[in-house]
Amino acid sequence: MTPSTNVRNLFLSSALVLSLGACNSLPNLPGMNNNISPEAQQLDNQVDDFSQTVAEGALAGALTGALVGLAAGNSKEAVLVGAAVGAAGGAAYGYHIAGKKQEYADKESALNALRQELTDTNESLTAMVNTAQKLLAADKQRLNDLESQLAQNNQQQQQYNELVTQIQNDRKVIAKAIELTDKKYEQAMDNLANFEKQFDVQGQEELQAMLTKYNQQKEELAAIDKELIELVEKS
Repeated sequence: MTPSTNVRNLFLSSALVLSLGACNSLPNLPGMNNNISPEAQQLDNQVDDFSQTVAEGALAGALTGALVGLAAGNSKEAVLVGAAVGAAGGAAYGYHIAGKKQEYADKESALNALRQELTDTNESLTAMVNTAQKLLAADKQRLNDLESQLAQNNQQQQQYNELVTQIQNDRKVIAKAIELTDKKYEQAMDNLANFEKQFDVQGQEELQAMLTKYNQQKEELAAIDKELIELVEKS
């Protein structure tokens, strides 16, 4: 086996190990169980799908980072350092590697890829926010209904306590969604910065507007989380 083959094998294995580590670092919050509302279950499924895009960003970042290490030096250390840096950044395209190993050969194709990535991400987040809003409304209604019954019949106390626990678990799903959307936002910002650096352009207003919309939806999730906290605290 030649030295270059050894380095290539090391590049692939190190990128894979680091990307798997990134996948394993995705939030798995304690206390989750089946005691969640149907709306929370729907949101949890959407969050699981969304988490794949975050993991894919980390994988691509590890691969492109390892390529940087390979270009910088034909050594184990260079490849491992490059893979670690790439996994941390999660840069998804590789066009930031100046003149080497570019997945997209020109600015227009890279811009189109970024645009599509942000469009898909915003659509996913919109769906999650809509489900979270339904979750909040349903939990409020369930709690109000049980509070009315509790005033007339003390035997409803156990059912009321179970509902409060369910709302607390619903909030953990929201918290998981918030943590993932924060990670995805960081990846998107890195991708835009790498694009502007590689092609020496600034002020991508369309992409900035997409990021602004994404950030606003992140804030909507945070507001829903706050309302759920208040709902539990007053019950």
